[in-house]
Amino acid sequence: MAPPYLIEKIEDSNGQLLYKHIISTRTSIPDPAAAAAVRKTLEVAAQFGTGTRAVLDDRPIAGKTGTHQGFREAWFIGFIPQYTSSVWIGFAEEQLPLTDVEINGELIKNVSGGRVPAPIWKEFMLEVVKVCLLRIGLKIQSI
Repeated sequence: MAPPYLIEKIEDSNGQLLYKHIISTRTSIPDPAAAAAVRKTLEVAAQFGTGTRAVLDDRPIAGKTGTHQGFREAWFIGFIPQYTSSVWIGFAEEQLPLTDVEINGELIKNVSGGRVPAPIWKEFMLEVVKVCLLRIGLKIQSI
């Protein structure tokens, strides 16, 4: 990660560049043990915690649900070994509560990350997996 800096550039009154900050790039790689621990934590959260509605039957997943105070936003961010995706539900302009919402004929008292975004993520990822398998020429028996 590059260190923070205050001044990006300085120009004189004629627009002549007097100074420009040069960003030094570094490759930062997390400690493999730390990365594995985070991955395992996210696998457990998805498979046994609030993300169980996102579980794919035949594929390992990892992810995390989230719900804003007052049920104003909800999300699920997850990944399989090949792809990462996320689902967010909320109102872009206003912070309205997602309460007493009807979805497919079912009344949901409070929308939470595990209740609505996680199943949407699952359905999306099932399609992603199906398309990817078709691209490489594998038969799809049951997805």
